[in-house]
Amino acid sequence: MVPHEKQRVAVAGIAYSLVVLLGNGFLPVINNARPSDLEELLFTLMTVAVELAAITPFVFIEQRHDGKPMREFLGSKASWQRYWGWFVAIGAIFAVATFLLVVGLSMSDPTTGAVAMKTMPITAVIIGYYFLGERLTWRHVACIAAMLATVVFVATKGTFMLGELSVGAVLLLVPPALWSVGHAMSKKLLTSGAVSATQMIAIRTSTSGAMLLVVYVVATGGSSAWQVTDGPHLVFMVLMGTNYAAMHYCWYKALQRIDMTIATGIGIPSPIVTALLATALLGSPIEWYHVVAMAASFAGLFGLLWQGRQEGAAGDGGKRGRRGVQGTNRAQVRA
Repeated sequence: MVPHEKQRVAVAGIAYSLVVLLGNGFLPVINNARPSDLEELLFTLMTVAVELAAITPFVFIEQRHDGKPMREFLGSKASWQRYWGWFVAIGAIFAVATFLLVVGLSMSDPTTGAVAMKTMPITAVIIGYYFLGERLTWRHVACIAAMLATVVFVATKGTFMLGELSVGAVLLLVPPALWSVGHAMSKKLLTSGAVSATQMIAIRTSTSGAMLLVVYVVATGGSSAWQVTDGPHLVFMVLMGTNYAAMHYCWYKALQRIDMTIATGIGIPSPIVTALLATALLGSPIEWYHVVAMAASFAGLFGLLWQGRQEGAAGDGGKRGRRGVQGTNRAQVRA
């Protein structure tokens, strides 16, 4: 690839990453700005449904150029027999993660929620250590401890008193962990060439949506289904689902063009975006403990990224280190 072409590709990758950054910033604001009576399970279901509707056209556009035809996979009995269990597990993981995200954000102020959501690298490092044989150094442990302390700090409004603990912030530790597991499982399907990244999003959301629909009908009897046809309620369902679709699509596109460490680094300041948007749109104040927590969280994230890059540059052509970079960052792919 000629230098001019490389530069153009890199600029496109950075642009996609900036869309992900904005999407992450908007997510807590959209969730907390929705009508207070919007049923959380229905909101989760419609978020997934709208994401599926938004991403489907890109599946067909992609396969016209360089993607594997979806019908080839869907029509293959061998493919379904081999991977159906993976699809069910991945769908269930992301269905639960999305619902807990909605509930957790509803119980927290937007900035606190945004900081709590940045703990995904912790699970990625742990998964890499226990299941992939990757190194866990004292620097990893120090960064993880700092990030967990940050969540406790912001969840207790800067007091470290457990009586002040925000249940929502604690709950928001679960979705990033589930995303890490789900993306580790998705990676198997992507690296095997069974489906493309865009097709994976479509299959994942359709599976999650089907599960959420069953749970919603059983749990509520559809009592709040009228909200789907009500303008103010529907607007936020569409906003949330479209935001999710844009984030996921642009994330995968960014990874095709730039290094994962760079893409992840661009997304680190998303709590700042959330804080500014929440202040401007919701009148939510930026407290001193938000500022301290964001600074500490950024330090922990940059520390993990730096450690991964250092490992990538050391030893036997950097092979072991590159595994460390991937282990630290693969889970940053958004749910």
